Amino acid sequence: MNILAIDTFAAVTRLKGAGFTEPQAKEIVDTFKGVDTSDISTKTDIKELQSDINGLRTSVKAEINELRTSVKAEINELRTSVKAEINELRTSTAAEFKAVRAEINELRTSTAAEFKAVRAEINELRTSTAAEFKSVRSEMREMETRLMSEMKLQKWTSGLILAGIVSLILKSYFPH
Repeated sequence: MNILAIDTFAAVTRLKGAGFTEPQAKEIVDTFKGVDTSDISTKTDIKELQSDINGLRTSVKAEINELRTSVKAEINELRTSVKAEINELRTSTAAEFKAVRAEINELRTSTAAEFKAVRAEINELRTSTAAEFKSVRSEMREMETRLMSEMKLQKWTSGLILAGIVSLILKSYFPH
């Protein structure tokens, strides 16, 4: 433990000259005499500390500059890598788009051909259906004509039968 070394006689004399009584001055000097100075820094300690701080400052600045250089290099590497990946992606994407466009064009062509074939089938069906309807209408007209003829014949036959029945009834009431 370091103790504060002071000239007690000179200190008491100065305090008395400042207006303190002798017992007050002695008490103050005794109080300071027992002070532990081991934690008190000297000018030399402060200069050494400043020198250490300056050394650390220089060291930290050098490390920061190294780190900056290293980070810049890594950033440049990353930029180069990312640019290369972007270019690869653009190239592969362009190729995929080209393939998809080709597929779409093939689908358009095949779909157009299929639509054309379906339209042709529909036209054939229209034509054949129209012909069948025409044929059915013709058959219906023939059947209508035949039925009308048969109905006329039945009317005549019914009329003759009725006339025969009426003549028989009249003969039975009016014999000759």
